[in-house]
Order: sequence, then C-alpha cells, then structure tokens
Amino acid sequence: MEKIESIEQMLEEKEKESVLKSKPSKALIIMFIIVGLVLIVFDWEDPDKSNGTLSALMIVLGVGLLIYGIVYAFFKKTRYSLVGNKAKIDFYEILFDIKERDKLLHIMQSGNIQDIISLRRANIDSLKLRVAATRDGSFCYSQIIAYAPYEFTSLNSPQKHSAEEAKIILGLA
Repeated sequence: MEKIESIEQMLEEKEKESVLKSKPSKALIIMFIIVGLVLIVFDWEDPDKSNGTLSALMIVLGVGLLIYGIVYAFFKKTRYSLVGNKAKIDFYEILFDIKERDKLLHIMQSGNIQDIISLRRANIDSLKLRVAATRDGSFCYSQIIAYAPYEFTSLNSPQKHSAEEAKIILGLA
C-alpha cells in the first residue's frame, strides 16, 4: 500500500523553493529561561535586602518567564510562509458529513470545486478537508482526511488549487 504524504510533507519537499519553514527561535527560548532563573536566584540570594512587594514581584516574574520559556520550547508550532511576499500560510479544517465521502473525493479528483458548496457540513471531524492557504488564496493546497478506527488517514494526495478555487474553499472555512 502506498504512503500518501501530508500537506506538510508536500510543503517541505516539493515546494521548498517557494515556502519558508520557520521554527521558534532557540535563542529566544533560552533567553526566557535564563532571565527567569536570574530573577529568581538574585531575589533569593539576599533575602535581608529584599523589599516585600518588589521581592514577590521579581519571583512571580521570574517564575512566569521560566514557565513561558519551557512551554514555548515544547508547544510552539512550526510556521510556513511564502518566500516572495512573506504571506503566512494558515491551516484550516472544513468538516463534512461522513456520508459525503465519495462525493467529496469525486469533486476533488474532477476539479469541480464549486460543487463542494452543496455538500453537507458536520460538527464532528470524521471527514475533513484540510486546507493550507494564504489569506488571499494565492497559494492553496487541500487534502481529504477521514477517521478510520483509532487514527486519521489521508484519502488523497495534497492538491494545489488556483486562486479562484482557493477563494471558494476558503469561503467554507
């Protein structure tokens, strides 16, 4: 069985000339953690000279920066943007009724994107159209993902859309 790649893999492999991948700055993460530790350590070093309110404020600020640095290091997502105009690529999920699976696959394969408007929408994510696009629709990829027991699986390879098709898809998001 062939492995269907995700939108992220498509952006990183086939679109790497036009898409810039950015991760959170390690220097910024380290700076938050070090400043937080310095504020805590300097305040606890000489408790006789510390002012009550200022001391508590320094400890709270230090702990806050330390926690923010740790959370930022582990939970900050990778961002994608276009190389030319630096437009940010956002990810959207449009949920459809699972009974519309075959129709959605047919619409995406045939390229009749305007027919996607007639499909029934859903509130649960058993069938979804995952979209990576700029806000103006100049760059747009989509992929159909369905829930199989215990995991989401891709039903098709990511497809690139024109600006007109992207506007129709983004109108649903």
